[in-house]
Amino acid sequence: MGRPKPLLVWHGRTLLAHAIDAAVGGGFDPVLAVINDSPQAADELARCGSLVRRVVNPDAARGIGTSIRRGIAELMALDPDIAATAILLADQPLITAPILSGLLAAHRAAAKPVTAADMGSAIGPPVIISATLFDQLLVLPDDRGCAMLWKQHPDWVARFGCPSAAADIDTPGDFDLLARKSPMGQRAAEDAE
Repeated sequence: MGRPKPLLVWHGRTLLAHAIDAAVGGGFDPVLAVINDSPQAADELARCGSLVRRVVNPDAARGIGTSIRRGIAELMALDPDIAATAILLADQPLITAPILSGLLAAHRAAAKPVTAADMGSAIGPPVIISATLFDQLLVLPDDRGCAMLWKQHPDWVARFGCPSAAADIDTPGDFDLLARKSPMGQRAAEDAE
């Protein structure tokens, strides 16, 4: 992207702030933001106030596995009895609080250790993972995310219909295309002009 994705402005707010609002509004508590050690990200989290706990990952450049491990370790230290965690990505701006509430309800009803967003052709984040699998998350390779769990054990996974999860931002072109296609994105593009 040429700049930190979580700090991109989407409809007047950063992607990071949007993700935090969605997590809080979706019923998740505590909310941890695993970020690299940058003053800009720290400033943005400070603006979000007490809704979120900052977790710095100095190894973020090595891959998503480092961020997941850091977040799980912090979560376990905060609450050793926690039942599950949700893993959300800041670069999915169409994920909203009602979607996350639905994901949480689906996880509670499914009685499986993983509930993942089903985008039609693939599954992925946002995802809820039961604490029974935290040990496996703590040994993820640096450059791998949670997908290895459901690839190795598809029977562990409940699917939650979520086409909005397919809209993620990896390049400036992705951001522009999404801004043109979605009503929220159209307003964001207008705000940027």
